Amino acid sequence: MLAKAFLKQAESCENLGSPFTARLLRLIAEKAPEEGAVWQKIKNWPGDVTATGDAVALRLVSALHGLVLEGRSSKLAALYPPNHDSVLDEDLWCTIDAEISKHTDFVLDRLKRPPQTNVTRRSSAILYGASEAVRQSGINRLSTFEVGASAGLNLHWDQNFYQFGGQTWGDLKSPVKLTPECQTRIEGFPEFEVVSRRGCDLTPLDIRDESEKLRLISYVWPDQLDRLQRVKAAAERFVASGLTVEAEDAVTWLEEVLDAPSDGVLRLVYHTVVAQYFPSEVRRSFEACLQKAGEAATKQTPLAWLSMETDGGIEGALLRLTVWPAGKVIDLARVDFHGRWIKPI
Repeated sequence: MLAKAFLKQAESCENLGSPFTARLLRLIAEKAPEEGAVWQKIKNWPGDVTATGDAVALRLVSALHGLVLEGRSSKLAALYPPNHDSVLDEDLWCTIDAEISKHTDFVLDRLKRPPQTNVTRRSSAILYGASEAVRQSGINRLSTFEVGASAGLNLHWDQNFYQFGGQTWGDLKSPVKLTPECQTRIEGFPEFEVVSRRGCDLTPLDIRDESEKLRLISYVWPDQLDRLQRVKAAAERFVASGLTVEAEDAVTWLEEVLDAPSDGVLRLVYHTVVAQYFPSEVRRSFEACLQKAGEAATKQTPLAWLSMETDGGIEGALLRLTVWPAGKVIDLARVDFHGRWIKPI
């Protein structure tokens, strides 16, 4: 089961543009020994080891990347990007196994927490969905609420520069510029203002702390330099903003933040690749909370729910928008999990 999960994750990494991470995972799937505290831990994992469960494969490769980023393993760093092309598989595997044995406590600690990727390119989907929410509600002042915000990098999605679907939007001077592939010409983006923004996460990363910032970066695959640059730029912006991500479960938090709507303000709740990690009872409570708040919405206090989640489709995630008081549900697009492309429906 473990080898199968690692190989499936390797295939996903390959498809998402990280052949190096795919290579690591295939080596681990093939060669992971029976002995050693780390190998015993992952082989006897008490929960769901798959990518839609506890994502054990991504926990492990982020731990290895963490050893490199924090300067704990010069031997591993010498084989990591940009030095990896000429490295033999056997040398890479022997180094991985030796460094995991040497840094057992560090790796075991990293395995305790799920990966938090904060894929900044998903902000393109948020802009696309928020624009439709503005059109549907007729209100262009937004209070935004992100569920599963992790380190908060997508809380400032409205401050990026975008170019896709034959349109441009945002500040050209923004350090975060997003240009997803979109072969369909889309309707122009409306003007709107985000008047407040909040986010929650069960275990948020406080990237004002340097070790937490390095942990965040370790979740980015090491051969994706453009992605690393975007994450660093978005992290600097978030730290400068003074915002914090609230450590709270989604249902309790939503019940609180949606309790006091403001006239003339559209409340936008959004999440990207989060719901799959909810236990079934939490997902039911989450949806019931939104439905209850939606039923109380009015034309002057509308509510929009934007989700970018896996739905079993052949490619990418489904971007879906629900807008109250009408309760209208719109399937907007299919979106690459890392935001590389958007395909309007």
